This record gives sequence, C-alpha cells and structure tokens, in this order.
Amino acid sequence: MKKERTLKELFSLKDLFSLKGKNVVIFGGAGKMSQSFARALLFAECKNLILVDLSKDKLEEAADNLSREFEDQGLHVHVCDVLKKDQLEETTLFIKDRVQKVDVLIYAVMSKPKEYYAPLPDYPQNTWNEALDGNLSGAFYVTQSLLPLFNPSASIIFVGSTYGIVAPDFRIYENMDSNIYGGKYPLTLPAVYSASKAGLTGLAKYLAVYLAEKDIRANVLVPGGVYDDQEENFYKEYTSRVPLKRMAAWTDYNGAVVFLASDSSRYMTGQLLVVDGGWSVW
Repeated sequence: MKKERTLKELFSLKDLFSLKGKNVVIFGGAGKMSQSFARALLFAECKNLILVDLSKDKLEEAADNLSREFEDQGLHVHVCDVLKKDQLEETTLFIKDRVQKVDVLIYAVMSKPKEYYAPLPDYPQNTWNEALDGNLSGAFYVTQSLLPLFNPSASIIFVGSTYGIVAPDFRIYENMDSNIYGGKYPLTLPAVYSASKAGLTGLAKYLAVYLAEKDIRANVLVPGGVYDDQEENFYKEYTSRVPLKRMAAWTDYNGAVVFLASDSSRYMTGQLLVVDGGWSVW
C-alpha cells in the first residue's frame, strides 16, 4: 500500500496540534523565548521536555516555575556547552538515559560574547568566531550528536531571525545612547548575527534533504523583534517600520513552534516560517 494511504488523517485540533507521547529537547532552553516555548509545548501535552543551557541557575529556576504548573509531565534540565565535544557527548547520553528517543529538537542558542555589540570596523575576530560558533556551528554539532536518537517523523526546528532573511535597518539604532543588555557599546545589530542566522537556513535546507528518507523534517522559525523593555526611541523607530505597528510579545511565537513540532506541519520541511508582524514584507 502506498505510504500516503497509511498516514493518519488529520482533522481535529487534537490530531493536528497534540504532542502527546512526544519527547522534546530545547537547546538554549533557559532563554526567555525558550521558556515561552516550553509552556506551550507542555500545554500541548508533550511527554517529556528537556531543557539544555549553559546556565545552571537559570535552568533550575525555569524548572521550578514549570514543574509547579506541569506536575505530571517529565521535565529535565541539563547544563552543556554545545561547543565542547565531551559535554555534548555527555548530554546526548543524558537525553538517551531519560527519554531514549527524541521527537522534537529546538535549537535556540543565542551567543553574545564579550564586545558582541562592537562596531563593524573594530569587530574582534574572536568575538565573531565565538558568536558564529554558538549560533550556527552549535546547531550542526547538536543535530549530528542527536542523530541516533531521532524517531522517524522527528522535527528539527532552528530559531532564526528576520535579520537572517533581510538586511537590518540601521536607522532604528541611530539615536541609541545605551544598551539594555549591558556593555560599553550602544545597542545595534552585529554582522555576525545576520550571518549566523542566515546560515541556519542553509543548514536546515541541507538537513531537510539529507534526512528526508528517514522522514525527519528540518525547518526554521523566523521571529521578528520582541518587546524586552527597550528604550523608547528604539521602540518608536522599530514599530514605525512594522505593518502591525507593534513588537512581538514572547508568546506570539508559541503557535508557530507548536505547529512546527506537531503533525500539523508533517508535510513541511526545508522551509522558513516567518512571524514578524510584516517587518520583512517591506
């Protein structure tokens, strides 16, 4: 019988968006966006959720918050530097020991090394290399390491950015005097961010073809800017260039990540799902 005829028909919301019985791993799991993802994925009834990050304190805080709300689901945290092979190998063993197989991998690592916001003419080479490694190379290393654990029909989701598909509009940064994220440089958009996020698209497309025979999908979620208490000048400049006239809330991407993780997107691979309020339309 042809494969198409053996697939479960998807009609109800439960069939489309439920993650019941699924094991999900989020790298960069202590970040604000990942925490929002985590709640949405747990509400979609994933069986196990493993959060992996560099920060032990933030992981434990996230686990405490989530475990109070989702008592009956498996929630695990693990500290890992994805650029250190021994740590990644140990993390893979940890995942295998806890859940055996992986159904959804989300890579949401955001590397901001020292002098990350330096101007282009003075941008340090080691800062470029470190940011590129964390944002892009790590996605390859993690996928490579977890390959033996992927279930058939697994979903790989890379978190990209609108600045990986369009150039930044530097006018929104012109009147910035400070940086809410710290450091001596005003808030701006480094070239390494654009380069690394664009690279995730190429990697996802490669994986989509390479893993297609195993029915493993790879896609990129492309979010726009999120309101994070940025200074008023930045907010006004940014929202003036968004058709919907606002920045995103953290939860505005939850529907998209559940869609990409669930069977509702089972015929989608190698694609970009852009959720940016219309920013990239212009």
